[in-house]
Amino acid sequence: MYIKIISFNLSSNSIDNITVIGAGTMGHGIAQAFATSGFNVNLVDVSDQVLNTAFSRINDNLNKKVNENKFSSDIATSILNRITLFSNLQESVKSSDFVIEAIIENLDAKINVLRLADQNSPAHTIFASNTSALPITLMAESLTNKDKFIGFHWFNPPPDRELLEIIKCKYTSNEVIDIALDIVKKLNRRALMINSDIRGFIANRVYRAMRYEAILMFSQNIATVDEIDSAFRYKIGWRGPFELIDYAGAIDLEITESNGFDEVRRKLPDWEPDDDYVLYRKHALNILQTYYDKGWFGVKAGKGFYEYPGPGKWVRPTVSEEDSNNVNPMDVLSPAINLSASLIHEKISNVEDIDLSIKIGYVVPRGILELADDFGIDNIVKILEQKKEYSTSQEYSNFYTPHPLLLKMIDNSETGKKSGKGFYNYS
Repeated sequence: MYIKIISFNLSSNSIDNITVIGAGTMGHGIAQAFATSGFNVNLVDVSDQVLNTAFSRINDNLNKKVNENKFSSDIATSILNRITLFSNLQESVKSSDFVIEAIIENLDAKINVLRLADQNSPAHTIFASNTSALPITLMAESLTNKDKFIGFHWFNPPPDRELLEIIKCKYTSNEVIDIALDIVKKLNRRALMINSDIRGFIANRVYRAMRYEAILMFSQNIATVDEIDSAFRYKIGWRGPFELIDYAGAIDLEITESNGFDEVRRKLPDWEPDDDYVLYRKHALNILQTYYDKGWFGVKAGKGFYEYPGPGKWVRPTVSEEDSNNVNPMDVLSPAINLSASLIHEKISNVEDIDLSIKIGYVVPRGILELADDFGIDNIVKILEQKKEYSTSQEYSNFYTPHPLLLKMIDNSETGKKSGKGFYNYS
């Protein structure tokens, strides 16, 4: 149990003024979510154009909710009135209780803005990052008080996702964790508490293994983009991995995150402890790099794995239901299930939290481990063994080695629904 004594004279009840650094895709949505929950929000960006576009998008989002009878126009106006735009970071943080950065996924850039915010904020201010994968620990080390830093990872779009990943590092104090969890409650959201500063945390660490497998299957001509996405759409009710890559701007995001990857890993080995996952990711990113070099960033560029009417003009890609017959979604999901077994074994996460993070974070009807139980743990292992044999010549082939936890489950006849027990108990 944490001791509810705030050593720096701050509690969740005195968190009123929020500063969101970065008014792009995530930043403006985070600002809207805080303002909707009654917080006063300073939204800061170096570009007046970005700020004006952000404010316009927030206004459009609120008007949409008014039209959907989610709340009145008066409430929408009061939410807007709680948001103040700043183009000067130093001015924006002068009275801030809580500062969250939501800028580009570049560690040096994040450290620079956090350091500048720290130098101009009150002594009591808590700092957070919305990063989806970068190390919380190294960002904390850029602050005067390392114990007042925490990961606060939102899913996209922030106003509509009810789950937040809250990540502590070795410096984060218990008091700050308590305050962060209370803030999540005031935001009317659910917190997934993660006690390990590991790359990708839970949702993205697991989901990206599936993303990389889809990319590798495509690059090796095992399946087409349409076939993989069709199988996901029509067989398990998920958005296809390539559809989501384009929609989320993952091509740009993944390549940008890779800058300085090896250096970060040298500084903080525990951030990415799995050498096989590193090699696996590297081969998938080689494919994404070719798209990145051509400027095919997805929806925002008008072209990615699919083509769109124009830059920023999204329409859902059309895929044939017939194509779904050519791919078993579990062929794509099995490596991510294997990785999940590792997270469970290392006590970094648990079955329920992994599934919760995927279901809410990626808006899918069933969790990845629920699907594993449906399909059969023994069948998952067979797929992994086949993939390992097929990729023997590849340096990442060991990533497919079935985790001992899966093998133990089979030995114990815990193969899923058909046996009455798998990751979940069905008896």
